[in-house]
Amino acid sequence: TYERPTPGTSSPAITVRTELSAPFLDLTAEGPSAISADLNDLTDPAKSIGISFTISDPDTPIDVLAVSASSSNQTVIADADLVISGMGSERKLTMNPRGAGIATVSLNVTDPDGGSDIYIFNYAVSDATEGPSTIFHAGSSDASTASVVDAEYMWVGDDENQTIRLYDRNHSGMPIRGIDFNADLGSGAEIEIEGSYRKGGRIYWIGSHRTAGHSVIFRTVESGVGINATLRYDGNYTSLHSDLMTWDNANIHEMGAGFLGLSNGFEIEGMTLDPFQAGSTLLTFRGPVIDGKALIVPVVNLESVVSTEVISNHAVLGKPVFLNLGGRSIRSIECGDNGCLIIAGPVGTVRDYRLFTWTGNPADQPEMRGADLSSLAARGSIEGIIGLPEAPFLGAAGNDLKISLLLDAGTFDFYGNGMEAKDLPHPQWKKSRSEVVTLGAVETLPIFNNGDVVITEIMRNPNAVADGQGEWFEIYNASSVSINLNGWGISDADSDQHIIESDASLEIPPGAFWVLGSNADVATNGGVAINYQYSGIELSEEDDELILIASDGTEIDRVAWDAGTIFPNPSGASMALMAVTDDNSDGANWCMASTPYGDGDAGTPGMVNDCPEAPAAILRVTEIWAGQEGADLTADWFEINNNGPEAWVRGADPELYYDDESQDASTADLIRGIERIEPGATAIVLVTGDTNDIATFRGVWSPVTDLTDVAIGYVDGAGLDGGGDAVTLWMGDPNRFVAIDVAAYPATDQNDGQSYDVELDSFSVVGNANGAVATLALGGDNGEVVNVGSPGNRGPIVGIETLFNASIELEVFPNPTADAVRVRLKGEEKHYLGRMTAPDGTVVQRFQINGVSAFQIDLQSLPAGVYNLHMWGERGSVSKLIVKK
Repeated sequence: TYERPTPGTSSPAITVRTELSAPFLDLTAEGPSAISADLNDLTDPAKSIGISFTISDPDTPIDVLAVSASSSNQTVIADADLVISGMGSERKLTMNPRGAGIATVSLNVTDPDGGSDIYIFNYAVSDATEGPSTIFHAGSSDASTASVVDAEYMWVGDDENQTIRLYDRNHSGMPIRGIDFNADLGSGAEIEIEGSYRKGGRIYWIGSHRTAGHSVIFRTVESGVGINATLRYDGNYTSLHSDLMTWDNANIHEMGAGFLGLSNGFEIEGMTLDPFQAGSTLLTFRGPVIDGKALIVPVVNLESVVSTEVISNHAVLGKPVFLNLGGRSIRSIECGDNGCLIIAGPVGTVRDYRLFTWTGNPADQPEMRGADLSSLAARGSIEGIIGLPEAPFLGAAGNDLKISLLLDAGTFDFYGNGMEAKDLPHPQWKKSRSEVVTLGAVETLPIFNNGDVVITEIMRNPNAVADGQGEWFEIYNASSVSINLNGWGISDADSDQHIIESDASLEIPPGAFWVLGSNADVATNGGVAINYQYSGIELSEEDDELILIASDGTEIDRVAWDAGTIFPNPSGASMALMAVTDDNSDGANWCMASTPYGDGDAGTPGMVNDCPEAPAAILRVTEIWAGQEGADLTADWFEINNNGPEAWVRGADPELYYDDESQDASTADLIRGIERIEPGATAIVLVTGDTNDIATFRGVWSPVTDLTDVAIGYVDGAGLDGGGDAVTLWMGDPNRFVAIDVAAYPATDQNDGQSYDVELDSFSVVGNANGAVATLALGGDNGEVVNVGSPGNRGPIVGIETLFNASIELEVFPNPTADAVRVRLKGEEKHYLGRMTAPDGTVVQRFQINGVSAFQIDLQSLPAGVYNLHMWGERGSVSKLIVKK
């Protein structure tokens, strides 16, 4: 039988058996602990292994203790997904997630007297599994290179620190161990480890070398096997950066001084043994790319210059090798007896990853393989090769072979919380990944690549001449080599087609603009010089497409525009891409040209476009009030928030314009009365032509919400309909630029007097996340309806106090305060003198108020204490004690 213990005796306890889930989970005995999981990870340790723990209570039998687990986020992991098993003091918790996100999991034990203990897990779940082979390597997110220990384990280098970690290759989880080589290298500076290679029991690790500070190669010696493997430091070399610069600038390679342009910057991404020259090492570069080809530099004596001693030897560099990887650079390389495997990655206009195999002979060109890496690249940067196949893999022999790849996921948002993996608060939540792909058949390397040529300007609606005479478009050669356009195709997504053919040279140099048009006669085409005249292509003012197809069948570029919803739709002006590096599939990156040419239309054919630089202010509509049934307390209004890094300033930045849901650029109205919107600040725009409505608005809202420093302007435009409408906002002439924001709201009849909070996607209720309040003033049919909203987002008035005597009335808030106190004038008198005195009577501030409705007194420089605020004017004086926290 169970006997109730004496009150005040010890409570139960939970202790996690950390050794039973190590090394895959990094837990503490008493908590809290952090855990990462993935929805479809077959080796998720919290699910497949579980978390063993013991329960105990010195005054209570084990079998009467109640053990339970709960989740703070049922969509991530529900209470039913937290399964507790076991008997007696030994228990186990397994976690089976159901959605991506973050939750707090609480493990509880309670005795009959209400005594309890709780263990907290900070639990984060991703949805990033590619397939059965996906393995997540937690503890760090920026894996960059791997060195295989055996079929079960590997060492992984990281480009964010100098810790080399031993991981299980086949199970997700934390590292077996991590070895920090900062102290051995004599610096805590990040060298950006990017590549490695193994020679017997020695492993060489190389930094990016993009600066002299990243110029480090170091060697480690491995001992132990499998899970017991460990590393010790065995020397470094730090002069390779200067060696490479000297080699290039002094023309030691005999290709011309500075031929490789290394003085302009370079970055090493890979390193491997040279299969064709014993004792030599191949360095591979992310950049530069030379004439569209990837760069490899042999180092004849690298192993001899890496030392634990200071030596005078320098690296001896061999003849550079250039590989055609379709414009890509080398992200990783691994060479062995059967040849070399290369990960080729994006550079310049080439945006995809591909695998290549190569003999390693500089005279041979590599083979592009059929493996599709696009889905992997969407979840990280493909950075490393985890070992080579033992079987031959060149040519058709490699078609069906499996290749294991390492992905850097440092910039990936695993948990949908807006944070990159490298910035997550718990190291256990950070993770990189490995994936297995089939190498695939050898494919023909395209002559051209997507993005080699970019469509940068389109004249689809000239005014000076008829459309059929004056339409044209401009292209830009974004590659590093000249491109012959003969045999290229122009089309839309329907029936328009044209093949470019000419006996004249159609070589467009790198960095050059060319103009292709429907009419080459300057006298009749509006005055534009055309490099090539096409036929069969019409550039519609409505939805249409313009597609460039290279002579080898590769789609090089495509622009699909609309009739003005997102893309500009100018008349008598071209549509121009803001910068040649911008994504031209996004209408927000286009503007209406303004520079006149020829017969008077606007455009910059064959030249850099004239789009203004995009303002740093990012303005969004965040709240809308569309009136109420009966008498309105104020004019319709909407709120604008600046989410950008810099202020919007009238006169320096483009003007702001408004229209309702019609989004009609031709009837949009100028917003007036707002001079500046600081970063993070809000402004209110009243939809009215009467400036007296501004004072009315302040009178209604100032008693309940802090409008200090909130700019209030007005626009004499279309009213906002209570049946549902929208606010359309432009920055710059609406006839030239697309709207920067469109915020819609539903019918207000069931939410009379309430604003619509766009950020919260709901009508405002008192106390919501943006601090909505109700007005003291009443409106509506019977004069009994308050307005509810959060104009200005500064929150309700806190600590407000009214100071008055028979003839003077002011409001002071907040009090107590940490940094400043504000004084608001309620009467007509606008001139006051004031002083703030310390507890000992010393005057610490003097001030006067002239012609403003509110005044801020800065207290930041004052120590905490009680101060006396004394103010006086012609009608009398008031005093108040102010508490500075």
